[in-house]
This record gives sequence, C-alpha cells and structure tokens, in this order.
Amino acid sequence: AFGEVVAAIAEHAFTASPLPVILSIEMHCSAKQQKMLAKELINTLGDLLSRSDRVASTPLRDLHRKVLVKMRLDKGGVTTDPLLRSLVTLPTSSIGRPPPEEDDSGRGLDRK
Repeated sequence: AFGEVVAAIAEHAFTASPLPVILSIEMHCSAKQQKMLAKELINTLGDLLSRSDRVASTPLRDLHRKVLVKMRLDKGGVTTDPLLRSLVTLPTSSIGRPPPEEDDSGRGLDRK
C-alpha cells in the first residue's frame, strides 16, 4: 500500500530526469496515522526529501533529485501531525480561503 508506493518512488523517481518530484497528498487520516505516514516517508526517502521551507525561492538546480511534499494542512478539522507538517514544503489552502497564519513554531495564530 502506501509503503510500496513510497518505495517505488524512491527507486524510480529520478531514472528519467533529475528534476524534483512533487508528491501531492490528499490527507484523510487521523493525526496518529499521519505520524506513521511521515515516518514511512522519512525512512524510505531519507535525503531525497526536501526539508526546505523556502522551496519557492530555491534555485531549481538545488532541488534536483529531491522529493517535495504538497498537502493542504489542517484539513477537515484534523490538525496535521507536526512530523508530517515538517515534511510539507508546498502547503496549499482551500480555494478562496487564505492559508492559516502561523508563528515560527508552526502553531496557528488567531485572526482578529
């Protein structure tokens, strides 16, 4: 299942090109399951995972042979597990809604 997909990505992602691979994850799991998925990504992809929070301003050559994780955070009232959140380099938001504001630690801020 998920582990097999991640293993296939690790094995074949850069056979045709060194350009970055974007994993767009549609998350419908509990926080506990999210942590398990994050550990699977880390254990299988290791250094292939981009952990930069500045991907948009990173030169493309520095993203060669990197896997980027794109995901909507805190979806459906379920707070994204902090370990999984640390892997998301391309956060998205619902159409028409700005992303939640966060402080430097990743905690949400109350909007006034």
